[in-house]
Amino acid sequence: MVEKPKKLSVFISSTYEDLAHHRKTVWQRIIAERLPVEIRGMESFGARSQKPIDVCLEEVSQSDIFIGIIGMRYGSVEETMGRSFVELEYSKAQECKLPTLVYLMDENNATIHPKDMDCENGYLLKLFKQRLKTNHKFETFISEVDLSNRVLLDVGRTLREKGLISESKSRGKLVASINSGLICQGDRVHIEGKTTEKVKSIGFWLFHSNYFLHRYVYVYPDGSFSDTLSTDVPKLLPEGQYFVLLQRPSSDNSFNVLPVHEADTIKVISTVDNTAFNLTGEGSLKGSDAANAVLDMLSNKAIDDLNVRLTFSLEKPWIFIDRLFDIQQGDIIPVTGTTNLSVDNGLIAQIEPLSDKPLEEFEENSTGITYIKIIAGKPHNHWYFELDTSTMREGKYRLLVLTTVRPGRPAIATMDFSVKKRV
Repeated sequence: MVEKPKKLSVFISSTYEDLAHHRKTVWQRIIAERLPVEIRGMESFGARSQKPIDVCLEEVSQSDIFIGIIGMRYGSVEETMGRSFVELEYSKAQECKLPTLVYLMDENNATIHPKDMDCENGYLLKLFKQRLKTNHKFETFISEVDLSNRVLLDVGRTLREKGLISESKSRGKLVASINSGLICQGDRVHIEGKTTEKVKSIGFWLFHSNYFLHRYVYVYPDGSFSDTLSTDVPKLLPEGQYFVLLQRPSSDNSFNVLPVHEADTIKVISTVDNTAFNLTGEGSLKGSDAANAVLDMLSNKAIDDLNVRLTFSLEKPWIFIDRLFDIQQGDIIPVTGTTNLSVDNGLIAQIEPLSDKPLEEFEENSTGITYIKIIAGKPHNHWYFELDTSTMREGKYRLLVLTTVRPGRPAIATMDFSVKKRV
């Protein structure tokens, strides 16, 4: 009888409503990689006669690895114990001495929706996070894909440590993500990732039909790396689709495919078979053709450099104002709209009276300047502020919404509306 390969049981613990997509992405990524693990989580519990908390703790005790994913909610609190299901699951994992992998949402860079913020149990969440940070080396994540990349690397490492994945069979992993698939001119382009191999740097390639960039990115001792194109660079880049290629060198820290400068020409060469193509000059390849040519070179079986390909589109910034209907004096109305600007930006709203009279005569009519925060959303980010018309006279006005200080020409949107005397 052929013995079945051993599998480890992995328990995924998190709140559900706010992190459902994160859980699904992690689950699918582990399955896609065909790792020798069996995943446990609330999605597979089914109907049982036991209390929900008893089912959760029993499943934890029967697992081999515990994964804790913590967002901005503390979660449902078990009344008799006064702690959330997630914290009780974590405590059970520690009691059972399970290897524990902890992932905390990056509070500064992740997209966080207001509805996913826990105001009621915020203090308990803070204490729980402090407990995790004290007891474990943790990772932070900014998105579903970023989280799945980090979990995959850490679970793979744990399996290798337990002898379930041979080092000889695996060349390690290289995973990476980009801050957005749609970026507007003047916003930052940020990539980050991790590799399981000890290397000094990662090659960062950027291709467009009218642009090329290559540089090396430092890799930290824990295998993580990140790089940001300052806002000055995307401001000058042309619109269109960009292709990012991240290249991890071979085990001896040498890059087998790299760009070289020869006179007035930039070439890409393979140090293994000496194939080459031009990036500039006669017969040069651009954009996706150049990216695919590099990938073809890296696919040579004699080359053990790993690579990850990412893409993003760059477009001009825009602001849209939702329609404003006629308003009665004294109303406080919500003013809303959308934008492709990132949440790193801010907006300014200004109201101007429309009249043939000199603007100075309407100074008391002006509502001044309102600073607006951009809120993350899908498919586009949105913004909101409240307009108080209690000091505004009857008449016609123009609303201007524009970007605050940022490189390049500011984006601006306008809309006219009327304030009528309250009847």
